[in-house]
Amino acid sequence: MNIIKNLPNELIYIIYSFIDIDTRLDLLLSRYSMSLVNSMNYCLSIEECIKLYTCHIMNKLLKRNLHNQYPAYSLLPLLSKQLPKVTFKRDLHSKTLCYVPHQIETFIVDLVSIRCMPKSYNNRIPRNLETKQREFLRNTINKIYNIFPSIEGEYSQFLYILKRSLMFYLLALIQKGKPEYEKSRCLRDHIRIKQHTKKWVFKELRKKWVQYNKRSKLREKELVKKQKEISKKQKNMEKIQVALPKKFIIIRKKKIISHCDQI
Repeated sequence: MNIIKNLPNELIYIIYSFIDIDTRLDLLLSRYSMSLVNSMNYCLSIEECIKLYTCHIMNKLLKRNLHNQYPAYSLLPLLSKQLPKVTFKRDLHSKTLCYVPHQIETFIVDLVSIRCMPKSYNNRIPRNLETKQREFLRNTINKIYNIFPSIEGEYSQFLYILKRSLMFYLLALIQKGKPEYEKSRCLRDHIRIKQHTKKWVFKELRKKWVQYNKRSKLREKELVKKQKEISKKQKNMEKIQVALPKKFIIIRKKKIISHCDQI
C-alpha cells in the first residue's frame, strides 16, 4: 500500500477500480476505526459536518420531492429498481397500478433523511442543539454501516451504491478532520503531561526544576546587561574620537645649500 501512494493519480485510480468495495472498506476501517472517524467528526464545525453528510450520503441515495410543502424524500429511481415491489390493482377493470415499496426502501429513507434531525424553529434554539445533531449523524452512520451484513439476497448493485457512498463520506471526513484531530490530540497530551507532572513529580525534583528556571532567567538578564554595557562603551568611544582635535601635518622644505656657501 505504501508503494501505491507514490504512483501518479491515474494509476492509483485504475488499481483501486480493480479492488472490490468490501476490501477497500476493510482496508480503510482497519487503519481508521469507526470510533476514530466519529471523534474526527467532533473536530469540525457542525455546519461542515452536515454539508459533508448531505453531499456524500443523502444526495447520493435520496431524491427530494419538490411538489410537497414540507421536505419529503424518496429513494433514487436507480436504487428503487434494484428492490422488488408488490404491484396490484384495486379493481379488475381499473388501469392504474398500485405498488407497495420494499421495507428496506422505507427504512433507508427514514434513516438517511435529515428531516428527523433536531433543528431550531421560529428563532428558538433548543438546548444542546449541536451535540444532538452530532449524535444524530453518528448514529445514522453507524446504522448504515451495520445494515450491510444484515441484507441477504440478490441486491449486489444496491449494496454497492450504499457502500460506495459511505466510503466516500468517510474519506472526505478523514481528509478534513484529521489535521484538526491531530492538533487537538497534541493539546490534550500536553495538558495531561502538565497535570501529571504537577501532581506526581517529586517535590524535590520540582524545586530543582523551579530553581533551574530561576537561574536560567538570571543568566539571561546578566547577558542582556553585559550587552548593554558593551554597547554603551562603544558609544562613549565614538564620542571621544569625535571630540579629539584633528592632527595637522606640517611639511617643511629642505634648505638647499649652494656651492658658494660651502666655500
